[in-house]
Amino acid sequence: MPDAGRAVMGFQDFTVKVTLRAFVTVLVFSIVLMVLGLPFIAACLAGLNVVTFLIYGWDKYASRRYMTRIPEITLLSLGAAGGTAGALLDQELFRHKTKSKAFRLRFFAITVAQITVLLLFCWLWL
Repeated sequence: MPDAGRAVMGFQDFTVKVTLRAFVTVLVFSIVLMVLGLPFIAACLAGLNVVTFLIYGWDKYASRRYMTRIPEITLLSLGAAGGTAGALLDQELFRHKTKSKAFRLRFFAITVAQITVLLLFCWLWL
């Protein structure tokens, strides 16, 4: 039985903490890249993709050692926010999240939506 004076971290608390830490890491990494001279959007996307790659890698590591996993909603959210390239690289290099058809379908939908938005942007403004 847990100590009455200590709070037990539930799954939802874990999800929030992982998501916040990922956001802060992206922010810090993006600021470093901007200081090094990268434009704002490029720095944010590069930072997001590196962090996404690392978080997917950590989830693969945790899955092999029966540790607490990163929630799928966090992984999908990182991809939807712009970390698709980092997620795809991790999925191919480490064969991570390749068996889950539901995850792959949702990730594919996110990727198609991002490509569609990119093509629309290029068609309308370039």
